[in-house]
Amino acid sequence: MNMWLLVFVTVIFLICTDCTRRNVCPTYLDYFTINTNEKCWYDVAADSDAPTIIRSHGFPLEIHRVLTPDQYILTMFRIPNAHGRKEPIFLQHGFFLSGACFVGLGNLSLGLTLANEGYDVWIGNFRGTSYSNKHAILKSEDIQYWNFNSDHLGLHDVPTMLKYIARKTGQAGRIIYIGHSLGTTTFLEYGSRFPDQVKNLVKLAILMAPNGGMRNTKAFFFRIGVLFTDMIRLVTHTEMTKLFTPRGILQVITKLCRASPTLMEYCIRVINLTTLGPQKETDASVAPIVFNQFPEASSLKVYQQIAAETVDDFRSYDYGSRNFFVYGQLLPPIYNVSKIEVPIYLIYSKRDWCTTSKDAEILFGRLHPRAKIYGRYELSDFNHNDFLYSKHAKSVVYDKILNLIDSARTLELIGSDVNEK
Repeated sequence: MNMWLLVFVTVIFLICTDCTRRNVCPTYLDYFTINTNEKCWYDVAADSDAPTIIRSHGFPLEIHRVLTPDQYILTMFRIPNAHGRKEPIFLQHGFFLSGACFVGLGNLSLGLTLANEGYDVWIGNFRGTSYSNKHAILKSEDIQYWNFNSDHLGLHDVPTMLKYIARKTGQAGRIIYIGHSLGTTTFLEYGSRFPDQVKNLVKLAILMAPNGGMRNTKAFFFRIGVLFTDMIRLVTHTEMTKLFTPRGILQVITKLCRASPTLMEYCIRVINLTTLGPQKETDASVAPIVFNQFPEASSLKVYQQIAAETVDDFRSYDYGSRNFFVYGQLLPPIYNVSKIEVPIYLIYSKRDWCTTSKDAEILFGRLHPRAKIYGRYELSDFNHNDFLYSKHAKSVVYDKILNLIDSARTLELIGSDVNEK
């Protein structure tokens, strides 16, 4: 008994000691005196992984691993609802992020907001990210491991995870899909190619900062990618294909941007001005959390395919001279989103330079009439990543999502009552 008491006291001491350590501050100036500055505090999300963040807020956690048809091993985090009264919700992150982005703000984050409301929350991680960096045959150090594009994410990763959730929960046709950025692209890819499958799995898709075409993007980071299309094809089977991996430029960015408060602030500004849009909602206290979770690994081909949307339509990956061999036509096929009959709710913002309001409106116009029944919602002040890291996201966006889900459930119950009568 004394031994267990000693262990308990030791654990509590370590926890309390950790909590007194400061790692976030309200302003960038405060970071210069962080060790003695009483305005600063400790946030577990600034130096911990997603499982630790979830558990630290008192939630149960299950870790599930699934195998894609091309042998990638993906990890999903599940925050189960013990009462099982509400349907499963699947969260899928965007480019250069992982599922950790949905829990980074703790109880103000989307993942934990949904968990607090009693939903069965599943958080996906695309291949290549730090949580899904395994393969049945290849190692992440192998060049071939990184030979994938957005089509692989949309047509292999997403359906593999959704089908697993349906089998595990017995809730096929009742899953709610919530994606951000590339996580919206992959839903649209899957739904366009396999509309019947999606209808049998998903009840409602909520797409934040939706990307189903980027002709009007102001994101310089993606605009410039078109200039390197031929070069990317040339380096696909060389060591250069690891550019967006932890062994590539990502490690340099992470270390550089966390080296000092000045560099941290400068990095945030550069990222916003080249990709995300003007910053208004995300303050200095969130910066260490952002750089603990961003940038995550992906492939050059995914980047190339996104960049291609800035000058072309929403298409499959462009293999250049090999298109006819791969697709039987000279150009990659367009993803026809009008085939998707699952209700789709778009949430976008005027301040988002990456996936613009204009492109979101174009996407909405292309949807099937049945997919438009809930309409869309335009914000004015959020940039691309404020959907995830703004401390006002809960009140502005997530509460709206909860109301939408409740409305969908009410309509579903009314419909079932009518059918029974």
